[in-house]
Amino acid sequence: MKPNRRERAHPLWIAKIRNHFNGTDSFAVHVITLSTGTAAAYAVTLIALPFLSRLYSPESFGILSIFGGMVAMLSVVATGRYELAIVLPERQTEARTLLRLSLLVSAAFSGVLFFILAITGPGILSLLNLSKLSPWLLYVPVGIFLTCMYNILVYWSCRAKSFRLISAARMSQTIIMVICQIAGAAVWPGGATGLVFGFLVGQVPGVLLLLRGAGAGTARSPAAGKTLHEMARRYRNFPQFSSVAAFLETAAAQLPVIAISSIFSPAAGGLYAIADRILRVPVGLLGNPVAQVFFRRLTELRGQPRQRERLIFKIWLRLLLIIAPPALAFFFFGPDLFALLLGTQWREAGQFAQVMVIGLVAYFVAVPCTMGITALERLDILLGWQILNMTTLIGTFLIGFLYLRDDIITFLWLWVGREMCIQVLAMSLFFWTHRTHGSKTEAGIAVDETA
Repeated sequence: MKPNRRERAHPLWIAKIRNHFNGTDSFAVHVITLSTGTAAAYAVTLIALPFLSRLYSPESFGILSIFGGMVAMLSVVATGRYELAIVLPERQTEARTLLRLSLLVSAAFSGVLFFILAITGPGILSLLNLSKLSPWLLYVPVGIFLTCMYNILVYWSCRAKSFRLISAARMSQTIIMVICQIAGAAVWPGGATGLVFGFLVGQVPGVLLLLRGAGAGTARSPAAGKTLHEMARRYRNFPQFSSVAAFLETAAAQLPVIAISSIFSPAAGGLYAIADRILRVPVGLLGNPVAQVFFRRLTELRGQPRQRERLIFKIWLRLLLIIAPPALAFFFFGPDLFALLLGTQWREAGQFAQVMVIGLVAYFVAVPCTMGITALERLDILLGWQILNMTTLIGTFLIGFLYLRDDIITFLWLWVGREMCIQVLAMSLFFWTHRTHGSKTEAGIAVDETA
């Protein structure tokens, strides 16, 4: 049988390369696909940041951080975390049911929250000394629903291994957000309105791209199989355990800006927010894509403990090698880098970064751990770790409030020490979960993987 025209057009070695990079199990290719798309987005962020830092004050960035923190903290519970379960069912019909369930839960949550904030919001802000957020308070539910839609559709695309689509969505979000924030400074000068406006509008293009892809994948066959109620019961551990754990994790990331503003000064909170934003570029660029692909790959290796263990150590080592060079650069040259990038008024943020980068290294290496524990369905362990994380964080801020109100650098060293300890504990718990993990049937009978 003669080869067809397409087969004759490609030499054998080209066909082999093409097949390798199209392989559904190529972990590295999926990570690269996600990373290259977001690389362009982060490049835009870094290019725009010197302009934004001169267009907006630290206080404006503080308001944006509070607004974004509220959206982030509430959006992780608004879906019941059912979106995480989308990649787990073997049947596509059950995954589609989880997709609809997640969207319905998030819509209901956002609608109820809107009415609660309309009635009680001003009083709550006054009590928390956050009255400057009042003009944008009722936009928080809008931001939550857009964020939820994006996260839900990301996991649907992750299930379909549409990593190029996820990458394009992230890139479009960042580009539109930055453009709107720069333009907003001209329309609304002297305040945070432009930053908040850009944050909200920036969510839309990513949602539309993923929604188009999701529609293409869900409209081909009618819904069948288990009902929404049955799927909600089947994966009830996600709202019971994962929602609380994710809220605690997100709160742990968002509370420092608020706490530092309260303990020291709003200016210190703005400096911290900018330093944290720049330091977390590697996490968004590589850490989160690695964690998402790792989550998908780990679900495929649940019955193969030896391959799973090799994957875990390989990921930890690679993440450490990736983060080491930029971490050393910030540690030795942080103030100069910030002054060069953002202006001399941000040199102190570089001093913050010199200390904070040590905690970032521990966090970056441990990024896949929470997703890994979730993939192994030990959400009770994850919840316990998150409670301990939040408890130690609150304790650290309490020590700072009582004893270190005049020495923010010492306070940051205390915070970094806590961060390193808690992330090493996360890695230990994840590895222990992997070692003790047993596949479970729907009846709850443990199956020995090593048999």
